[in-house]
Amino acid sequence: MKFRKDRYLSVFGNLPNPAFLFDRDGRLENMNRAAALLLGESFEPGRAGSGSFPRGDPPPVLADDLARFLEADVPSRGFEKAIETPAGLCHYQVEMRRTGDASGKIDGTVVILSDITRRKEAEETLQVLLDEMEARVEERAGEEERTQRHLNRALRMMWGCGRALLDAKDETDLLSEVCRIAVEVGGYRLVWAGFAEDDPGKTVRPVAQSGFEDGYLQNLSITWADAPRGRGPTGTAIRSCAPVVAHNLQSDPLYAPWREEALSRGFRSSAAFPLGRDGRPLGSLNIYASEPDAFSGKEVELLSELADTLAYGIRSLRAETARRREEDRREVAEVRLRRAQRMESVAKLAGGVAHNLNNLLTVINGYGFLLEKELPDDDPRKKMVEEVLRSGRRAAELTNQLLAYSRKQMLSPRELEVGGLLRKMEPGLREICGPGVSLSVAAGRSVLRVDPEGFRQMLFRLLTHACEEMERVGEVEIRAFDADLVPGEAPPEVGLAEGEYLVLSVRDTGPTMDKESRSHFFDPFLRPLESGVGLELSSVYGFVKQSGGYIWVDSEPGAGNRFIACFPKPGKTG
Repeated sequence: MKFRKDRYLSVFGNLPNPAFLFDRDGRLENMNRAAALLLGESFEPGRAGSGSFPRGDPPPVLADDLARFLEADVPSRGFEKAIETPAGLCHYQVEMRRTGDASGKIDGTVVILSDITRRKEAEETLQVLLDEMEARVEERAGEEERTQRHLNRALRMMWGCGRALLDAKDETDLLSEVCRIAVEVGGYRLVWAGFAEDDPGKTVRPVAQSGFEDGYLQNLSITWADAPRGRGPTGTAIRSCAPVVAHNLQSDPLYAPWREEALSRGFRSSAAFPLGRDGRPLGSLNIYASEPDAFSGKEVELLSELADTLAYGIRSLRAETARRREEDRREVAEVRLRRAQRMESVAKLAGGVAHNLNNLLTVINGYGFLLEKELPDDDPRKKMVEEVLRSGRRAAELTNQLLAYSRKQMLSPRELEVGGLLRKMEPGLREICGPGVSLSVAAGRSVLRVDPEGFRQMLFRLLTHACEEMERVGEVEIRAFDADLVPGEAPPEVGLAEGEYLVLSVRDTGPTMDKESRSHFFDPFLRPLESGVGLELSSVYGFVKQSGGYIWVDSEPGAGNRFIACFPKPGKTG
């Protein structure tokens, strides 16, 4: 498959992975910043070469591979390669693909490298561990046949569990796969894993299981406290940080709380292994067999190592999850900061422009008014003056909208019963909608401290926009209600603080917007100024922000758009 070079060029410089672009003869045309870092070179956009090799020649680390790829004349090729970088030896997955121009003619090659060093190191570490385990099993070759069989199945379990550790995406998947392997490969009757909770009862919460369970876990009620239901294998293993074996469930006195349920399901012996032995374990891995004395000393030793490896995997997954969560948090914070800076810059510009325009318009409208008064009604110039005044008033409205967006308008907030205001506004709202739009209004008796006129103008402008986007045919729902909100209920870039809010929702059935359009919806100057819509919506944003609130747009395919404005209840936000 050939890839068009122009598509690569559009994203080439922003790729996080090292990337190189060659012409059809294999000469280097471009490389991105990540590629320059890989080669230990300074990055110069558009430079087709480096200080350590001639301009246009492929980097030495790729030259032979590129030559073989071009000679093979295939659309693409992928392979792994170890490369010495300024940070040391790293392993990469190299993808080479031919590119084509708009007509489909081959005109070059793109090479993209993905760092797989961590994966390779993990595989090598795992292989070393497995090799060591195999060596230990081989040393025990002289043991009796039954013990050897158990050791072999434990080894197979560990091999499978090691692969599961490499492939796991989260701890639940890892634990479920380990339990499944222990049952299917190890031949045990039931295997389950539980976490030790820090609640007052110190309960052990089952999180994964495989095998013949038949409701057994629902009635366990196990604790890791030093209590009757905490002195069995599971609770003792967690408290003592050591494996505990119940060789015969029928006679073990500490198994009395669970004996009847266990025997009825064919369990005859069990073993519990703490998940980690450094500090308090995360929980335990619990294994049940269908015959007494099923766990030899050597097998317990191997299964303990398996539990330690599993605990290490869980902690690694949690650390990776925490790292990704922190990266996501930073990314959201950066997006929010860039958006705030952009909006603030535009707001300052808008406020400055509006202030200067107001000064000029005051003079124009003032002298125009005086001139209108002096001219007699039959003077043909009077109509010209009236037209100047109309344009002046319209210009004044635009400057007021700019001031609203820049949050410099004069507001007079007071206590406002929102439901009563909406009922008074309803006739005017229905007039805006016209006969083709079905309007429903619902509001309680919420009280809010806000500028009444600004609140009315905000609602009129949101409703006008909704009707125009639907071409005045559809449905609009206006709701006002109190709600306790948390940051996750708004897009991250909004920066919603947790607290109690008065929520105004305007939902329409118009065409939905994509994420990019929603993120810039309230930016001014995105629509023609003569329409007035762009500045009106921007002034809505400015009014809400100046009132201490938040506003955003939600869109669902087939369900229209929902404009949400949240005004904080006094003293109720974090």
